Amino acid sequence: MPTSAAASEGIKKAATEEKLTGPIEMSDLRETDHGPGRFVLCIRGVDLKYRRVRTYAVFFDNNDYKGSRISVMIDDCEKQDYRPSSQKAASVGGASSPGRTK
Repeated sequence: MPTSAAASEGIKKAATEEKLTGPIEMSDLRETDHGPGRFVLCIRGVDLKYRRVRTYAVFFDNNDYKGSRISVMIDDCEKQDYRPSSQKAASVGGASSPGRTK
C-alpha cells in the first residue's frame, strides 16, 4: 500500500495532469483488481476548462504513481467518503505535465 507521502505526491501529479484548480478532496486508499495499479484512491476538484467538479481515480503500485483517469462506475468513486487533501491544485498558470498540452 502506498505511504501517505507517496499518495500525496500521486494526488499532486494527478491534479496537475487533469488540470484541476482549487482545493482537492480525496477518498481512502483501497485495493483494486482493475486499472493500471493495485491500489486506487479517488479525488475531486474543479477542472480548469469547464469549471465543473470532476472525480478521478488515481492508481498506484505500492509507492509508484501509475496514472489517473476520469472515474468510471467500476472505480466506485461515487460511493466513497471524501475529505480535504493536503494537496492544493496548481494555479491557472501552473506547469503542465509532460505529454499533456495546455
